[in-house]
Amino acid sequence: MRPRRSRFESILPVLLAMVAWGPSQAEELPKSLQARRFVPGASWTGPQFLQADKTGQPFLLRTDTLEVFPLSAQGELGAPRQLETTGGGGGIGSYHTATMSPEGDWLLLQSVGVRLFRGGEEQAVAPPTGLAASGACLQQGAPVLAGLTLDLIVGKEDHWKNAPWLLRWEGDRWEPLVSSPVGDGKPKSFGRALEERNLQLFCASDGRVWAAYDQQHHFRQYTAGGRLLREVVVSGGGLREAPNAEALRAIYQKEARVLAEATGGKVIAGEITSQRVAKAITEASDGRMYFLIEGGARGEGPEMALERFDPATLELARLPLGVPSPGAVTMAAAQDGIYIAAYKASSGIWLFPWQDLDQAEWIPIDDVAVSVEAADLDGAWREKGGRGLVRFDKDKVITWEDGRLTVRGLVSLEGTGAVLRRAGFGESWKIARKQATLRIERDGTLREYTRLAEIPKAVSLEPAPLAKAKELAPERVAAIRADLDQRVRRAAEARKKTDLNEWRLAVADNLRYLRELTAENGWIDVRRFGVKAASQAATLAQDGSDVLLMLAALPFLEKDLKPVPEGAAVYSGFYDALQVALGGKQRYGTQIVPDGAGEPVVLPIESRAQVDPVRKKIGLEPLAEFLALASRSLFQGKTIRIAEGEVVEAPKAPAQVGAAAISP
Repeated sequence: MRPRRSRFESILPVLLAMVAWGPSQAEELPKSLQARRFVPGASWTGPQFLQADKTGQPFLLRTDTLEVFPLSAQGELGAPRQLETTGGGGGIGSYHTATMSPEGDWLLLQSVGVRLFRGGEEQAVAPPTGLAASGACLQQGAPVLAGLTLDLIVGKEDHWKNAPWLLRWEGDRWEPLVSSPVGDGKPKSFGRALEERNLQLFCASDGRVWAAYDQQHHFRQYTAGGRLLREVVVSGGGLREAPNAEALRAIYQKEARVLAEATGGKVIAGEITSQRVAKAITEASDGRMYFLIEGGARGEGPEMALERFDPATLELARLPLGVPSPGAVTMAAAQDGIYIAAYKASSGIWLFPWQDLDQAEWIPIDDVAVSVEAADLDGAWREKGGRGLVRFDKDKVITWEDGRLTVRGLVSLEGTGAVLRRAGFGESWKIARKQATLRIERDGTLREYTRLAEIPKAVSLEPAPLAKAKELAPERVAAIRADLDQRVRRAAEARKKTDLNEWRLAVADNLRYLRELTAENGWIDVRRFGVKAASQAATLAQDGSDVLLMLAALPFLEKDLKPVPEGAAVYSGFYDALQVALGGKQRYGTQIVPDGAGEPVVLPIESRAQVDPVRKKIGLEPLAEFLALASRSLFQGKTIRIAEGEVVEAPKAPAQVGAAAISP
């Protein structure tokens, strides 16, 4: 006996289905494209769904009998295979989508509930509690569903900030595969939740999942583990109001009253009035993706069009099909071509042969942004209309802007979203390709770049040139020692003042002096100048934040200061400061700055577990003792926390340059 349906469950399928367009006059079919149309299920009473197996053989599912028919290129049905059901199996309501794995297993999605058939026999799958599912696919045999949860529908604010989006069946339970904010993370209407979350899904044989927004011109690809891998966004994505929005709004206002009554007023009323975009996804044997959209040649209106995405070239092109949209459809890339089957069996099936598709005049889509993988970014790029440079080198992003070199660490790249680490603090970038142009959006500014054939010297990260060490007269050595001592003392006194301008001027002058000095005499080493002078030269270089000079000096500090007790503290601070300036993590925990709330924090460390052993190895006290001393001497006794994540939230005002490097 089937469970009794609540009033909400009875109207939910209606709300999910009310996004479809009605047919209108089609665009003229290109002469090179000849679609075959056949109606093998003219007498069927239920919906039909079409898929293809790993050999490219198309199969047609008849839902009123749960029979699966092989389909020929002439539209003829072969002998059916019956999907064997279990007693009392099935969910509630009609089937609104179905998908087949390359091996021939079927996943059927009902208004409430799912049905899974392996080898033609039904397997027990618990219905996903509180999920209004819109799309489904089989990820290497495991059911995956897309949709929105009832917590969104009843307006739970926290759920809008990070809600499950894709769920995967783990054999005995549903687990989130992908969770993300809904829109801007602020609660809105039930209709807007549907517009933001409704997806079409396609699971590739390698486990990757493609998702296409129903109401946005926006496609995403996820890894098998749910990490965002690729984004393809046309015309900025986003929602566009449908031409018949007013009529839809009137219908939804009526349905909203029914919904509010059924849920005791807990549901936020709303309507779906955005234009429908994506209808189905499939992958060809050559790896190119095909998206079926509503919009014809111009991406507008109810006619159907194919969009073809080539992962090798990152190009997207559109082909109008000249076929009015029959509403919901399924699509499959088979041996003979691409099949499109209307939801209603009596509306038929269209076959577009591969030869015709290859010879057709596809329209390149210019206004498209495609995310790239880190490996695709490697190399140097020059800003269009400007002199700025950006270089991607594995886990580093090196920029040259307004005569300033900056190095950031690339922490993560998911779709078009990138998190970078600059001097330990986090930055968010948007990175995408538009044909051969690289587009980077940061700090509210969009910059476009073209790839360079060679790496310019400005972003090469070559260490600064140092003269070969030469013997100097004793009086010259004494003069250099005195100069270094005087400059370090003057900078230290200037740093104590409220106005940091004097300190900045001192640092700039010291850096100029040190560059000239080392270009003539080589680095200030221990053999010629002693530990004190070598340590003072390192301090001047560190204060000046000259990454290239610090890179040149590091081997000398490794040799001269690291092994001796009186130089270890300076070496550890110098080493950490250089790694932070290179966008990396520190090793010894010496770099302490104010965080976003103005509280002292140790910038990210390579390994919390190893920080005390590596400090002990060069003769330094445990980190806790070092932080206690820094708290008393630099931060008025405030507790200094250690950063847990990959980055630290940046302070609203620029932090004071430099960090704690206290001798034991």
